[in-house]
Amino acid sequence: MAAAHLAEDLKEEVTCPVCMDYFTHPVTLGCGHSFCHLCLLGSCGEVDQPSFCPECRRAYQMRDLEPNHRLRKLASIARNLRPYLLQIREERITCEKHKEEQNLFCEEDQSFLCASCFQSQEHNGHTVQPLNKAAEASRDKLQETLDLLWKEVETIQNMLAKERQNEEIWNEQTNAWRELVGAEYGRLFNFLNDEEKQYFNRLAWDEKENLQKLRESEVRLSQHLQKLKEEIINIEEICQKPNLQLLQVSGDTFRKIKSLLIDRPEPARHPLTMTCITAMFEMMNKFRVNVTLDPASASPYLIVSNDLKTVRNGGCLQNVPFTPDRFEDDIILGAQVFTSGIHYWEVHVGDSQEWTVGVCKESLSRNPEVPLVHGDVFVITYIQDEDTYTVISNCSQILRQSAFPIRRILSKIYSSKLSTMFMMSD
Repeated sequence: MAAAHLAEDLKEEVTCPVCMDYFTHPVTLGCGHSFCHLCLLGSCGEVDQPSFCPECRRAYQMRDLEPNHRLRKLASIARNLRPYLLQIREERITCEKHKEEQNLFCEEDQSFLCASCFQSQEHNGHTVQPLNKAAEASRDKLQETLDLLWKEVETIQNMLAKERQNEEIWNEQTNAWRELVGAEYGRLFNFLNDEEKQYFNRLAWDEKENLQKLRESEVRLSQHLQKLKEEIINIEEICQKPNLQLLQVSGDTFRKIKSLLIDRPEPARHPLTMTCITAMFEMMNKFRVNVTLDPASASPYLIVSNDLKTVRNGGCLQNVPFTPDRFEDDIILGAQVFTSGIHYWEVHVGDSQEWTVGVCKESLSRNPEVPLVHGDVFVITYIQDEDTYTVISNCSQILRQSAFPIRRILSKIYSSKLSTMFMMSD
């Protein structure tokens, strides 16, 4: 029993108060208490912050730890003596089947064996060792696992400290970026506000200049009109005169009328200054969608490209199967269907002398003899000979018809790229 007490006293002196096992790489604090190095790492607080002794709570810094080599040697000696000290108080177990002491251990079955069990066929070929040797091997494996786990704890703690540092850095960067973005958008807002004022000032100047030109033109035209009326009255009076008097004044009258007709005043020209709005296309691109053509809806006269982006009239019927979705007229639909939201796309019409583009409901009748229902279509039609375009919402209602050449307007807006745009919302 005395030996057992000595073993307990020795173990107590070389045991870490944190992990309750023999010291592994022990370090000693300024207060005199010793612990495993990994155990202190597991119980310390934030990086670069003072920690406290697990026993007396005295503050210390991780950089002040001192390795205790002598205690490490004593712990190693006690660990090597452990199998012999444990034999002093080792309990003996008896095999219930053979009534013999079980002093062997089978690795495969993880069971205790007696000599008779070892000689049976059941454990033939198994790895069987004496209990003390098997226990020591298992203890060494557990110690290796424990060391591995503590190293993993140290690694995770370092990773956690790094993540917390990254979190602070990220917060600082995010706040800095937030301030930068706010400042940039503030400058952009001021820029757009100033640009808007410039456009309005330019428009007001154009309005003033054009109104003045129109009023001056009205005065000239009114004066010229008055002269024409006076000459009409004069000619009517001359026509009533005798032949001799008529011939005497008709020459001067013809010259005066000719001069009056030649000097006819031209109407005032009042072009409106058109400007591109900053970032308008960028804003519209937010709603841009990729529209492709649906060959199943194409008229038999139309030929669709392989990429489903271009269509042209082939001039004759194509060898295509007839389906209920196919139009008889020169019409083709887009493959995409939109039921809500805002969508933007462009249609390049090239040098076509006549074209119609727009949007329609999916239920639009394919039969050209069926009258359109109000609201089924919204299209823009252009005819080059008439140099006009027309916006139509159904077969009987024309919303707007203008004599302004759409080609010139579009080329001015889109930098000589002839295209049309549609935007639709629910």
